[in-house]
Order: sequence, then structure tokens, then C-alpha cells
Amino acid sequence: MFSVLGVVKSQNLFFNLRGVIPTASAEDFVTEALCWVLSSNPPVAERLVRLVLAEGGVTADISSASWSTQVHLSDARSQSRRPDMICECPGIVLVFEHKVEEEVVPTQIAAQRALAAEHYAPRPVITVLVARDVDSHRAVADVCLTWRRVQSLLDRSEPLPAHAPNSLVDQFVEFLGLEGLGRIPGPCP
Repeated sequence: MFSVLGVVKSQNLFFNLRGVIPTASAEDFVTEALCWVLSSNPPVAERLVRLVLAEGGVTADISSASWSTQVHLSDARSQSRRPDMICECPGIVLVFEHKVEEEVVPTQIAAQRALAAEHYAPRPVITVLVARDVDSHRAVADVCLTWRRVQSLLDRSEPLPAHAPNSLVDQFVEFLGLEGLGRIPGPCP
């Protein structure tokens, strides 16, 4: 008989899932986990969207945001891309490219921008790069964020109803630290 307790190595849901869900890509797992956290917690998602808009110097209607991953975008010239994550709002679309272990490819983000602009017209599109280090890639996307900055945004101590101790948000914040994408929260062991 299979025992779930035999598999649990941590109290962190994401750390445990990462160990048992077969995926070769840490990037895919982190993207799906982040999308789940944002979809499950609209106030936290709104904070991230507002940060992106502020960084991009844009204002837009962001009510009723919807989040999805691996959206297939293509055009009549048979060009095709799959951005890691997309946030659709009534007044704007945010196209996210996440990098965990792979290199940033400027042409990949430029192609995603072009296809998304065509697909989501007339809404404006903002491309967002999230990576360990974005200093050398500032011109690649409209907004560049480090994973540590995303972690810090999610970890803000601003009280939210769904942000109780050991919440999904707290566990994801800890998971980013365990994955080496941010600081491990709490006191140094």
C-alpha cells in the first residue's frame, strides 16, 4: 500500500510536490506554482500586477484579472510561441517569461511580444522577464524582475485575509528560497 507520509520530506507543499511530480524543468514547475498562487489569491495577484504596471509606467483597468500558463500564440506566418504565463485584464495583457536555469533569449521575448500584440489587440501588451539576474537583460522586456523581488513582494507583511501563517503564499515564498531563487525566510538555521 502506498503511503503519502513516506514521501513527505517537508511541511512545504511545493517542496514536496516538486519531489514527486515528474518534470524535467524547474522553470515549468515554478511557473505553474506561481500561477496557482496568483489565481488563488487575488489581492496578492493585484500587488504583482500593480508592481509591473508601475515599473512599466502604465495605468490600466486590472479588474477581473485571469491567469494562465503555456498559452499557445501563433500567427498566419506559422510563427508560434508559448509564453510561460499570461495575465489578461480588461485594459492590458501581461506576458511573462520565467527563467530559472536557462539563459535569457532576447529574440524569444521579442517574438512573444509581437505575437501577443497581434493576438490580444487592441489591448496593450507588457512583456515581463522574471529571472535570477536581470541586470544584463534590462532592454529585453518591458519590465524585468528578479525572483527575489517577486519573493519579497509576496512576502510583504501587509495583512491579507488569505495570508495566514503557513498559507499557500507563505509556502511558495519559502519554496522560492529552497529552490535558490530567493532568501529562505525565517531565522538562519
